[in-house]
Amino acid sequence: MEFKFKIQEYQTDAVKAVVDVFKGQQKQEGFSYTMDMGKLAAGGFDYITDDSTGFKNADITLDKETILSNIQKIQRAKNIPISDTLVKSH
Repeated sequence: MEFKFKIQEYQTDAVKAVVDVFKGQQKQEGFSYTMDMGKLAAGGFDYITDDSTGFKNADITLDKETILSNIQKIQRAKNIPISDTLVKSH
């Protein structure tokens, strides 16, 4: 079986929009380790071979106002209704 991928402009635009939400986030040098013990404690499958460490993304250091401003810039550029606030997903 052979897979052929083509660049889809709408997908590229979507990825750029998501990245632009976090514009201003400082690059973190190196990386940190963490472990989600929730699944292990509940007897779930351990996807990490070394059960003492794992990987996580760096914490977001941007404040909510900057994130909202970044979202609003994207919305203006794409003629999308402008959000007044950030909404916490459930």
